[in-house]
Amino acid sequence: MVDSESTTAQGDAAQELTRYMFELRLSHGSPSYEKIIKQIRGIDASSSLSLGTLSNLFRGNHGLPRRETAEAVARALGGREAASEALRLWDEARRQRDEAAAAERTVREEAPGDAAPAGRPVTGRRPLVLWALSTAAVAALLAAGGVWLLADDQAPAGATGSRTGISSTGSATSRNGRPAPLSSAAGASPNEPVWTGRSPLAVRAAWSDGECPTIWYDGPPERYFTAWKNHTKDATETELVSDQYSPPVDMTVQGRTEESVLLTDMEVTVLRSVPPPTRGVVINTAFGCGAAQLQRSFTADFARRPVKVTPDAGQDNNGKAIPPVRFPFKVSLSDPEDFLVNAKNVTGDCAFAIVLHWVADGKAGTTTLDNGGKGFRLIKTSSLPAYRFNGDMERPALERDPSS
Repeated sequence: MVDSESTTAQGDAAQELTRYMFELRLSHGSPSYEKIIKQIRGIDASSSLSLGTLSNLFRGNHGLPRRETAEAVARALGGREAASEALRLWDEARRQRDEAAAAERTVREEAPGDAAPAGRPVTGRRPLVLWALSTAAVAALLAAGGVWLLADDQAPAGATGSRTGISSTGSATSRNGRPAPLSSAAGASPNEPVWTGRSPLAVRAAWSDGECPTIWYDGPPERYFTAWKNHTKDATETELVSDQYSPPVDMTVQGRTEESVLLTDMEVTVLRSVPPPTRGVVINTAFGCGAAQLQRSFTADFARRPVKVTPDAGQDNNGKAIPPVRFPFKVSLSDPEDFLVNAKNVTGDCAFAIVLHWVADGKAGTTTLDNGGKGFRLIKTSSLPAYRFNGDMERPALERDPSS
């Protein structure tokens, strides 16, 4: 069993760094991620920080960022003094994280058979930027009908269209304000009480922006490269390609009150499956991205019907294996959960939705997340021309993949 005081200290230190970076950006006019990258490259032309890396830094995703990342961003925003403060906070967070990991190892060595009490769901949480707010502040936001939406500059590379946000109503909400379908009765047995009325959950689901995915681009590669180089957004539609670089769906689930909601299961449903597109190009955008950080996740196997969802093993910050964590989970206002859903064995042009099953106050319900009605779209194709970045940080260019 992990020592609670050490775990809290680790989380507090990382959150303090996230809070500092967030307030630093806010105090300098909340510049876009594109503008911050330009400022960083003005100081260091060899920098290859990506939009996804900045998003993770300011949102507190994936734990502690790289030390050089925190320093570069703080220096671009606030100069040397800001960079020094960011490094101090980073060093403190790293020190406390290492101490917490050492304490955990000691406890596990002394009690190797220790486990969570029977019947108590294991959470497997990771820090969220929302935790930087006090519980009272979060409660006030929800009571006021507040909605957390991801900003445009947090969109993952290559993804366009509506993003899904955390809604105070508990349903998935697209950027244009239209709610995704919410079913309260699906999945409940005939004799089981069914939840009616406003959902007790606030849920957000979007493609994870911690990756640099391979995309399908409906246009010539030169147009994409020009838009990328100028840090502008091309209106030509892009979608994600199902391969080793396809990102997971990042899903955050939070209760609207301090009353616990029991998440009993998660399923993935196929909304559309058609042949892949015959025009456009495939582009590997994995250039200037930080190394992926392993964390707890689930895999959806599309070779099975219905789609089979299984929990994955993971690693902690020290590379130690973490066993898979299975449903059920408990969530509340101050105790959210964050899930990653990876898709594999996708064929053709596929769109899918994620359905959460839950129980609140003894009544069953479901919440459907379908990306604003479009579904989460992945394309598996091998017939289109493929391109990739050459890896030259000083003179990046798109080159034809000889294997395509």
